[in-house]
Amino acid sequence: MYKLVAFDLDGTLCESKQPITAEMAVLLNDLAKIAKVVVISGGSFPRFEDQLLRSLKPSPNIILLPGEGSGCYEYQNKKWVMTDRHPFPNVLKKKVIKVLNEIIAKPEYEVPPYPVGEYIEDRDTEIVFSALGQEALPPEKEKWDPDKTRRMRIKAVLEKEIPEVTTAVAGTTSIDILPKGFDKAAGLEILLKRLGIKEEDAVFVGDAIVPGGNDYSVFAAGMKSIPVFGPGETVEAIHKMLQEVNTTPEFHAVPQFPENPVVYFCAEYAFEPNSLMYAGGLGILAGDYVLQAADLDKPFIAVGLHYGKV
Repeated sequence: MYKLVAFDLDGTLCESKQPITAEMAVLLNDLAKIAKVVVISGGSFPRFEDQLLRSLKPSPNIILLPGEGSGCYEYQNKKWVMTDRHPFPNVLKKKVIKVLNEIIAKPEYEVPPYPVGEYIEDRDTEIVFSALGQEALPPEKEKWDPDKTRRMRIKAVLEKEIPEVTTAVAGTTSIDILPKGFDKAAGLEILLKRLGIKEEDAVFVGDAIVPGGNDYSVFAAGMKSIPVFGPGETVEAIHKMLQEVNTTPEFHAVPQFPENPVVYFCAEYAFEPNSLMYAGGLGILAGDYVLQAADLDKPFIAVGLHYGKV
């Protein structure tokens, strides 16, 4: 089992700009009990809140990387806090916005008038261009550039006019723009180094692992990658990971301790017949306490004795 599993957001965990399903939330919560779960996207942190955090249980094992990893949020002291940030230089931002406005004004790039929301969004650590506007509905967005040719033309112009940036097509109508050399691969590499996790102990799941796609840099950098076509295939991939853990006898998950737990000390617990524990009447009662706390999803830790021989 991997120590860290990273996911793209739109098109991988959920439909574009939509919240994750209840099924996806359950699977991610289960996965976070045995591995670091990282979500990396061009979206801003408020977008993560709307699409992801409203459905997930807060956990220090869930890490959010908005802005393609140029920012990092972790759950600490009962709140989400920014723990890392790689800013986009203001002078370069102005240059990018100027070129984008010129592209929008030229008919040959076929950018529709009257966007739903803004064409250009400054997300502090990155800039995102959305041809129909940031709030356009998914069915309309899917019609505009299904084969990515329009965005690839715009991408080529941006990279020619502004060699100091890295660009990647994202979602259905967007282009993510970051300082040169920064992309999802760089964002994940920084995180792995900070956590002390080797690349071979991590895997990435994304729906745009194709040349020019905003997930491709991770694959090109050599990290193991699982391509998916939509959230349905991501559900299947997570099921396989969880099944691997459940069918591997030698696998032992590292306990993930809850914040401010109740700690229950007892010399004996009755859980199941093969446990190397002595359990009389007190053990039966102690086991019932632990099982009831688990059923109620309480922050509860049981501490007891593990005997070498019974």
